[in-house]
Amino acid sequence: MDVKNILSACLLRKGLVLILELFSQTLFKTANLSHTAKTPQPLITFILGPPGAGKGTQSIFLKTAFPSLTHLSYGDLLRSEDQIPGSWVSSLPRYTGNARPVVPADGAVQLIRQTIDTGVQRGQYTWLIDGFPRSEAHVKAWAAQMPVAQCTLYFSCSRDVLIQRVLGRADTSGRPDDAVLSLVQERVERSISEHEALLSALAKYGMRAVEMDATQNVEDIKQNVYTVYREAVNTWKLEQGL
Repeated sequence: MDVKNILSACLLRKGLVLILELFSQTLFKTANLSHTAKTPQPLITFILGPPGAGKGTQSIFLKTAFPSLTHLSYGDLLRSEDQIPGSWVSSLPRYTGNARPVVPADGAVQLIRQTIDTGVQRGQYTWLIDGFPRSEAHVKAWAAQMPVAQCTLYFSCSRDVLIQRVLGRADTSGRPDDAVLSLVQERVERSISEHEALLSALAKYGMRAVEMDATQNVEDIKQNVYTVYREAVNTWKLEQGL
């Protein structure tokens, strides 16, 4: 082989090597872009507790401390859908003596899922769900349709303190039954019993709650809530590669 052919062969070989390197770099960049463009799985937090435990106060605090957090009230969502003429919620049967529709567990989860899916498309990835789940059926339906809620906050408090708090807010709560001792006692007792079964169901499906002592002063509770939720956010970010 003469010198000219040898040089041509060398140049061809170098050209092929360069092309392969460029091709590899392009694949690497494409893979990185695909990874970067991946939509994060939302961080779901349930906030639970009987009446008077301070869920409302702590929900407002969390929303202030974490501005990107979206607060979703199941009760408000249900009322909003119920007011839409022709919606499937508005066509549901009602409880006797109550205007609230009877929503099947699967339907309740579907309603929340649609709201979260729409929010995720808008860049809302962290959610605080208030007033849900309310039963073991809700938990079972959630586990069948949705990813595990990564954080569940349960505000526990003694019966006597809860009763006094509810009675104390009667003038501003807008609920006439908050001023009737017998009704408040019944409501608190029923809620505590329901939450015991609810927490057991959540644990069964891998969503064990973090118990928050709601008998403490408000600022101490806020600090504890902040610490627990911040840890949940950091863990979620690590898992999602954010």
